[in-house]
Amino acid sequence: MGNCGIDRRHRGPYRRHRRAHRRAARRLEPGNPETAYISALYALDNANPPDVQTSGSLLELAVELAPNRPEYWIALGRQREVAGLPGESERAFLRAVESAPWHWKPRWMLGNLYVRLGRFHDAIEPLREACRLNPSMAPLAARTIWGATGRGDMATLQAVTSHTTAGRAAVVGLWVSEGRLDDALARWNELMADAGLAQVVIESGQQLAEALRVAGRGADYADISSRLNPERGATLDTIANAGFDGPISESETSPFAWKAVRSPEARVSVDAGHGGGKALRIG
Repeated sequence: MGNCGIDRRHRGPYRRHRRAHRRAARRLEPGNPETAYISALYALDNANPPDVQTSGSLLELAVELAPNRPEYWIALGRQREVAGLPGESERAFLRAVESAPWHWKPRWMLGNLYVRLGRFHDAIEPLREACRLNPSMAPLAARTIWGATGRGDMATLQAVTSHTTAGRAAVVGLWVSEGRLDDALARWNELMADAGLAQVVIESGQQLAEALRVAGRGADYADISSRLNPERGATLDTIANAGFDGPISESETSPFAWKAVRSPEARVSVDAGHGGGKALRIG
């Protein structure tokens, strides 16, 4: 057992001591909403079994004492859903959105509640806004909508993802994961034309290119690779860096570029050649 572990024989007394400390804290700080909030999270997420009723009472106290703290309303929304009260959960998440209209998480929680309730039309606006405020959530939003709707509700998927570059890139990634490479290629071409070499466009293009390479679609792979790396100036019918004028990497990942591999048996280098040019030397 590591030094930071707790022997199973002592877990019961340890948990009882923690509960006693929390009760003492509530007595000493009855007007502190943070004490009620932290105790409620423990009762909901860590107690075994979860004490949903106690958690609810504590969170009611927390939001009464500090009605403008969105994290309190989010926790109350989670507790109400666990308690089987989706209407009250929805109202709590709406209060969280009202308390923090600039933050992505309340909208994300509200949208996911609607998804779990099968209210996909209601989920569109909060999920779309959550992804606008936090673009990193777009891939998860796309997968969530696509999976929850039985992999067939294109309208809802488009409504959630089509308003941002990150959302559109997320759909490219989704189609790649689903094996729909033609759809992914069409969407990525549209995205590339509209957004250029934005970071999410590059990342989704790299993901798509690798899938095309694995699928044996060399021409499509080469086309995307050349568009992602226009400075290389190579296409399918040319030799990249033919005169070795550009640098040659030891960690090159593209199969269409030179790569210098050093080993005890052979030494590869690019040296000054005849006529003022460069030459590839294997010694």
